[in-house]
This record gives sequence, C-alpha cells and structure tokens, in this order.
Amino acid sequence: MGRIETVAIPIAYCFDETGEAILLSKNDTRTRIVDTVLRTIEVLDSPVGTVQWG
Repeated sequence: MGRIETVAIPIAYCFDETGEAILLSKNDTRTRIVDTVLRTIEVLDSPVGTVQWG
C-alpha cells in the first residue's frame, strides 16, 4: 500500500467592518496581532513591526 501524505499551507485572513481585506497571508507562519481599536497589525519577528490601516 502507498503512504498517504498530507500537506497543509497556512492561510490567514482578516476583514474590517466594511468587508475590506486588511490582512491576507499565505504560507507565512509568523504570529500576527490585529488590534481593531487602534487599527494596527503587528507581525512578530518582523523587521517591519507594526502597520496601520485605514
């Protein structure tokens, strides 16, 4: 019998209250903190740091 292998691709997405995409990420396992009050996204282990939207 053949061996069954499963591949998972990490996908993350977040939308604001109007349906606008504020975060779309594929194949990136870094942790993100989305602050909906300050409207910022912080990517941990990133040289860019915090990004503001809106």
